[in-house]
Amino acid sequence: MNGVTNVKLYPLDVAATHSKLFATEMSEIAFHLTMRGWETGEPPSDRIETWLRLSFHQSKVPQLYIEWSCLWANPSVRRTDRDALRAKFNGLMGIPGSFDSRIVTIGEPL
Repeated sequence: MNGVTNVKLYPLDVAATHSKLFATEMSEIAFHLTMRGWETGEPPSDRIETWLRLSFHQSKVPQLYIEWSCLWANPSVRRTDRDALRAKFNGLMGIPGSFDSRIVTIGEPL
């Protein structure tokens, strides 16, 4: 690949393809929800869910796009309990919508 390493391929979902193709800056971080709150790094053994935060800027547009996607959910924890814990620590994800120069989308939990 012409000496390029560590290339991250992103899925082409129809709703966000246009935005991602013209992104000039992109980052992703996995966040793990635990009884203590949100953590980054290696998945803790007591995690309840793992979410991916993808953020990107479009060229020539001052907007920051933030997409949250649930990657993993502990099958031994009921969905209602996971929803309650996520609501308890909701400061990280925020709420979906458009705010000033930021557009946030939050996918469905698993």
